[in-house]
Amino acid sequence: MKLMKIASLCCILILSTATQEASRDELKSSEKDENVSKHHALVALDVDLSDEEDHTTVESFLEEGAEKFIPTHEWQTVKPGQAVPRGLHIRLNLQTGEREAKLMDEDNSDIHGSYYMMQSESKDKHIHEHKLLKDELKKAVKELKLDQEGEEAMKYWKNKNREGIINLKKPSFTHGELKEALKKFKAERDDVQDPNVKAESSKRSFRTIDEIQEEFRKLKIDMKTDLEILTNMMQSYKSSDINDRDRVVLLKELEYYVHQIDNAQNFASMDGIYFLIRDLNSTSEEVRAEAALVLASAVQSNPKVQVTAFENGAMQKLIRMLSIESSVAIRVRVLTALSSLIRNFPYAQLKFLEHGGLDSLSQLLKQLTVSEKLSIKAVTLVHDLIVEQLSTLDDGDISEVLRSEKLNQYSRIPLLDSVVEQGWCHLVPNLLGVANHDSKEKVLNLMWILKDECRADFFHALPRLQILQKEYRELSLMEIEEDGISAEDSYFGAVMLRNIDRLVKHLGQSKDEL
Repeated sequence: MKLMKIASLCCILILSTATQEASRDELKSSEKDENVSKHHALVALDVDLSDEEDHTTVESFLEEGAEKFIPTHEWQTVKPGQAVPRGLHIRLNLQTGEREAKLMDEDNSDIHGSYYMMQSESKDKHIHEHKLLKDELKKAVKELKLDQEGEEAMKYWKNKNREGIINLKKPSFTHGELKEALKKFKAERDDVQDPNVKAESSKRSFRTIDEIQEEFRKLKIDMKTDLEILTNMMQSYKSSDINDRDRVVLLKELEYYVHQIDNAQNFASMDGIYFLIRDLNSTSEEVRAEAALVLASAVQSNPKVQVTAFENGAMQKLIRMLSIESSVAIRVRVLTALSSLIRNFPYAQLKFLEHGGLDSLSQLLKQLTVSEKLSIKAVTLVHDLIVEQLSTLDDGDISEVLRSEKLNQYSRIPLLDSVVEQGWCHLVPNLLGVANHDSKEKVLNLMWILKDECRADFFHALPRLQILQKEYRELSLMEIEEDGISAEDSYFGAVMLRNIDRLVKHLGQSKDEL
């Protein structure tokens, strides 16, 4: 197709050049002597299609003894070699490429002036069109050369760790060209072509821990694993010569590491839990606080460490500290550790009730003036333990055998009955007066869980709930107006007011039943 295009352009260019030369010849023939009309101008065209600037040369010369053209009033083809007389109307037939001539019409006696004027006016146009044809021809030749070069149109390059493909044909890639270039790029990569090269490349990309440690040793950098660090810290922690200040520093470092499950299990296997429980009896408040925090981090969502801590008597120690510890800050950390220890651990929850753990939590509710934070943490723990039991019935992610076993274990834990016996139905509504909205939400959540067991006691809290209902309705409207949000996005409306509304509605129905 491109060769045909080039051939067509060459023909058109030759005709265009011939047209210009014919016009030039006519102008010359009108100025020459009558004898000159016996000769004919032959035109030779040479077109250079090299990458350098195109050159078109025209050579005109006279041929002696040329046949004379006999004109009429009809258009006739001027044969090669014929001499055209002066004063004829001459034209170029662009369809055949031949020159034609005839006598002037009578009403166009001044045709010479008109003809010369036409040639003068269209001279620039012919030159412009001729140049466009040459440019188009040059472009077509270059495209043909690029196509003939083949591989050079998309050149693959690589420089050390950098590699890519260059489009030599165009300054950018089209979508289709980009897909082809990327396909070629992948195909030319060694690791794609050769599986052995790919394996060797992967081997060079990844190093073993021993190789990395060896490099660090050469740099005089001692890199240790978490297990090695824990081992060294435990050796110092177990030492009897360590003072309380250094012990606190070690406990803070340990708390960072035992958040990771494997580290916590390694720590427990080194008797770390035993030494933590020992430090819960320390005379230093700072040591007791840090030991409780490390214990909470180690047992959190880590069943193996939970069992180890339970077997080492951690639960009894934490329940006792919750009752006798004088420092509120330490009691907060103790309750955190106790909560992490018994969550998702049915047997520990049963022993928690047997050892008076719920009674200790009840005392915290009665000491609201001492610490609101402790009271709300106790409410949150009881709420979560009840939800944990109830959610076992709807847990679709476990097998039927495991669900049956969990139900059997939880059925032995009389948590709801113990909550009612410990007076929580009366104690919980007293917490509705807390100022913090988040704390109030936790109280409302527990009241909703206990709505049936504590229906009579909660009914007496109905006036207080109705006051809160009015307050949060106003807060919701204010939040929507000031923040420009919808009712569904309003915390006061979608969360707090919804919790109060459903509780008030339920208690209203209970009133009718009573």
